[in-house]
Amino acid sequence: MAFAMTTQGQSSVLNYPIPQVNGLVPPIQIADKTFTTAKTSTAVQNLGFGCTKFQVVIYLKTLVLGANTSANQGPLFYLEAADVVGMNTNLTVIGEMTQAVNVASATEVQCMRIWGQTPVAAKQFLQITVDPTLMGAGSSGTFDVLIMATP
Repeated sequence: MAFAMTTQGQSSVLNYPIPQVNGLVPPIQIADKTFTTAKTSTAVQNLGFGCTKFQVVIYLKTLVLGANTSANQGPLFYLEAADVVGMNTNLTVIGEMTQAVNVASATEVQCMRIWGQTPVAAKQFLQITVDPTLMGAGSSGTFDVLIMATP
């Protein structure tokens, strides 16, 4: 698979005004990140300099249900930011966690957004974390991420 958000046409998901992300940092595209039953994160992204406002678009492309099949037991996604590439100095969750609906599908995609700003200081290093533990044994999925940031 390829980065699907750009191959399926323009979308209004990039037009939300909160926060005002001016594109000073080129958007970061992460394609085909997979997860199974354990919490995992994307590779750490280096923005080149500290930023304070962030917008993330998560495009969940496939989802395989685990042992728990309730709609409210889908995977949780959140944005983590830190001062160093090791993600161990001033680790901060930016914005709110967002939860996908627990619907098994390889064709019904889900699109979620996270936006927010740092509470105190600018952050240079980011990663998206997905926690599918609510789904139970046997769960898995694939998603794309678009990260936008501004100082």
